[in-house]
Amino acid sequence: MINIALVGIGRIGLVHAHTIKTKLSSEVNLSLFVDSMSKDLENKAKEYNTKYSRSFDECLNDKTIDAVLLCTPTNTHTESCIKALKSGKHVFCEKPIATNIEDHLKVIEASKKSDKKLMVGFNRRFDHNYKNIKERIYAGEIGKIQMIKLTNYDSPFPNVEFLKTSGGIYLDLCIHDLDLISFLTDKNGDEPVELFTWGSAFLMPELAEFGDVDTAIVSVKMKSGAIANINTTRFANYGYDQRAEVLGTKGSLESRNDTPTNVILQNERGVIGDKPFYTFLDRYENAYAEEIKQFVESIINDKDVPVNAQDCLPALKMALAANISLKENRIVKIDEIK
Repeated sequence: MINIALVGIGRIGLVHAHTIKTKLSSEVNLSLFVDSMSKDLENKAKEYNTKYSRSFDECLNDKTIDAVLLCTPTNTHTESCIKALKSGKHVFCEKPIATNIEDHLKVIEASKKSDKKLMVGFNRRFDHNYKNIKERIYAGEIGKIQMIKLTNYDSPFPNVEFLKTSGGIYLDLCIHDLDLISFLTDKNGDEPVELFTWGSAFLMPELAEFGDVDTAIVSVKMKSGAIANINTTRFANYGYDQRAEVLGTKGSLESRNDTPTNVILQNERGVIGDKPFYTFLDRYENAYAEEIKQFVESIINDKDVPVNAQDCLPALKMALAANISLKENRIVKIDEIK
C-alpha cells in the first residue's frame, strides 16, 4: 500500500481523488489533502476520510507519505516537483511540469539526481482508444503515417479564474493532443519541425484580455513530412468530444467519440444513439486510474515510469511554439524554442 498526498483539490485534483477512491483503494491510501487556498478543504477531507493540511512543507516533512500527487496551478509545478524530489518523495505531477524550457530542464535534472520516481500526467496515453491506435501503427497495419487529425472539444466550460492560472489553451487543454502527436509518431524517431495555429476568444471574449483563446486549430509538420492537425475548443454544448484519425500509406485508423453505450435505435423518427460523455472525468475515468496504477507499480517494483519528464519535452516545445504563432501570426520552427 502506497501512501499518497493529494496536493491541490481543484478540478483535476478531485478527479484523481474520486478515481483513487473508486478504483484503486486496495493499492493506494489517499492519506492527506493539501491545499493552501481552498475553502472546501476540511469538507473534502471529511468526504474522503483523510487528513488535511494547508502546508506543503508539512506534507513533505511527513515521513509516512511515500508520494505526492501534484494538482496545483500550472505555474507552481516546477518548484513543487523539485522541492518534493529533494525531500525524498516520489512525484506524480499533472501536465505540464513547466511553462518554459529552462524550468522543464531543471525538473529533468532534479529527477536525474533523485532516486525517487517522477511521472507526468498525460492520461491520454493510457486511454484504450489511443493505445490501440499506437499498437496498430507499431504493428505496421497502416504503413507510414501521412496525416493525423485530432479532435478535442471540452465540456463543460471551465471558470475564468481557473483559466487565468492554466497557462492558456495550448499549455492546458491542447497540450494533451500535442503529446499524442509525439506518442503516435515516435516509432521511427519522427519529431515536429514547425507549427502554425489560428485561435480566437469566440465563446468568451474576455479571454483575450490575458492573451488566451477558447477555440483553435493547430497544424504541425513532422520531420518525416507527415502533417498533424488539431481542432480544439473549450466548450461543445453536446458533450465531451474526443476523436482521432490517422492516415497511412497502407490504410487508416479512426477512433470515434466514446458514448455510454454503442446501441443505436432506428425507427420512424430516425436513427438515435447515446450522447457522448459530458465531462472529461466520465470519458477518461479508466485512463486516470491506469496512469496512477502504473505510477504506483513503478514505485513498488522500482521500474521506470511510463511517462517521464524527458518524454514530455516535445509537447511543451509545441505548446510554446503555438503561443508564439498565435501572437505573431506566423509559422514557428520548433528549433526556435529553447
